Amino acid sequence: MPNIFSAYADTAYTLEQMGQVVDLSPYLTEKEKAAYLPNYLEEGDFSDDGSIHIILTTSTKFLRIMEMASIELGGYEMRFDLNTVYVTKNFFPMLNLPSEDVSGLSTRYFQQMLREFDQTHSHTVWVGHSKVYEISFSDGTIRYIRMETSREGYAQIGLVEDFTSVMLERQRIEHERDYDALTGLYNRRAFQRESEALFEHSEVLGHAALLMIDLDNLKRTNDTFGHDWGDAYIRQAGQCFISSVPAKTLCARISGDEFNLLFYGYQSQEEIRALLQNLSLAVSNTALELPSGRKLPLRLSGGVSWYPENSTDLSTLKKYADFAMYQVKKAEKGYITEFDLELFTKNAKETEMRRLFHKMLNEELFTYYFQPIVSAADGSIYAYEALMRGNLPALTRPDQILQLAHEEECLHEIERLTMFLSAKSYATFLSTHQIRGDELLFVNSIASQYMNHDESVAYVEQYSFLQDRIVIEITEEDSQDLTALLKKREMPGFSGVFALDDYGSGYSNEKTLLELAPAYIKLDLSIIRDIDSDPDKQQIVENIVSYAHQRGMKIIAEGLETPAELLKVLELDVDLLQGYFLAKPSAVPKPVSAESVAVIEHFRKHLA
Repeated sequence: MPNIFSAYADTAYTLEQMGQVVDLSPYLTEKEKAAYLPNYLEEGDFSDDGSIHIILTTSTKFLRIMEMASIELGGYEMRFDLNTVYVTKNFFPMLNLPSEDVSGLSTRYFQQMLREFDQTHSHTVWVGHSKVYEISFSDGTIRYIRMETSREGYAQIGLVEDFTSVMLERQRIEHERDYDALTGLYNRRAFQRESEALFEHSEVLGHAALLMIDLDNLKRTNDTFGHDWGDAYIRQAGQCFISSVPAKTLCARISGDEFNLLFYGYQSQEEIRALLQNLSLAVSNTALELPSGRKLPLRLSGGVSWYPENSTDLSTLKKYADFAMYQVKKAEKGYITEFDLELFTKNAKETEMRRLFHKMLNEELFTYYFQPIVSAADGSIYAYEALMRGNLPALTRPDQILQLAHEEECLHEIERLTMFLSAKSYATFLSTHQIRGDELLFVNSIASQYMNHDESVAYVEQYSFLQDRIVIEITEEDSQDLTALLKKREMPGFSGVFALDDYGSGYSNEKTLLELAPAYIKLDLSIIRDIDSDPDKQQIVENIVSYAHQRGMKIIAEGLETPAELLKVLELDVDLLQGYFLAKPSAVPKPVSAESVAVIEHFRKHLA
């Protein structure tokens, strides 16, 4: 079939650029009209005298695209210069609107129709300026229709698209993002987002309470019955919470056995206290039935903080609720208590210590003292041990610092700072000729921590000259983290040499010795103390020395405080010596005491 626009290209193109209408009737035979009419009915209109008016607009092109699309598309075109409206056949059905005869519609009427539709249907603004409408149909189905409009000269064009599959997929993804798969409650991220949104509107919050919960029996359930029953226990708890509180309550599973509930929009604390009592009653009446028929009761510990009485800040309320819960867990467990400001104030010292700890971390307020490790052969300095000290008067001892680092989950920062700051001090001593430069550097490392790749690279760049002199000291108080040990051993440029610290203390034992395979074994001061008068301790050291020397390991006797102790460990053939009798730790390395050197030289002279 000939193309009308090709046949009359010059005229059609000119008119199209002008946005005008062309009457093509005089140029077509009756046969051609009969043939072309069905194809251009959607794009054209008839005048009163029967002439064919073809509107040369982008709607013609759009219709072809819509017909080829894999999803349902519809659209409209309003011509303000002609006061005409064009719609596709499916436009009104897609919007669930009564079909209109657009031949008599004015642009003003059609615009009013679209405005009313927009005002009466909920919608979401999508990419750009398009909107996605939620439309309910009489059969109960819901469809999502995206509408996008654009203005071109005298024409406004609108495209509608069935967006249902996109929105349902988006809702599925958002549900997986926001909801805990095990309980169906909000997850941590969603709870935080929704809570923050509420806290921006105090008039909505009214009186509110944040309840923080820990399940009491989860670990025992997992250990006794297996993790599937532990999951069932968590799921039962979630069902109990959601069924026992008002629907508007924000309920979330934050982590393994931790839940948060936010009660809001009440007139008084008493209203919420009544709800908390109902929740406690529901919990006490809830149990998980095991395969044996035995019932495992649901038990929890919880802490409550109040808005606005305790604070109007969400993070502060979390801290207070957590504090209240912790008081329950330290006591009897199994109940819910409210935040006690007086009790919290009594714990101000602990809070202040945490603040000081973070100040110390952020500002790197540490000094590393160096204590010589002395050769038992000739009394020369074989190595230095770097010992951490805090620079704040209230926080100086390493055990205090490590305890806070553990509680505040900052062990990695302590590990990183220890590696870098001890090396920095060693480099300073070397550049100022306060040490020879061939001494090894023993660094106390946290067994479970290691520097990440970027930190290791930075360390190598700054202290490559020191890499083969580093000895990592490990004291393991819990269990060896073999992954961390492997990471330490494979650190770029590192010699891979370990020392096992505090051997014989009860922490470092034979299992640790076998797993670590250290080059050095440091005997704990509890063994060294009074060893000169204790045959049992002497026998222990003799056995360890024999074991180590057969395997190429060196023994370090630390904690030496008297000439008698020093002489006895020399007799027991230890390799290296450390303790106050030889030299105390100091910010600037000190020489070995003349008295201790004399003991060593006297022993070697008589041994020869």
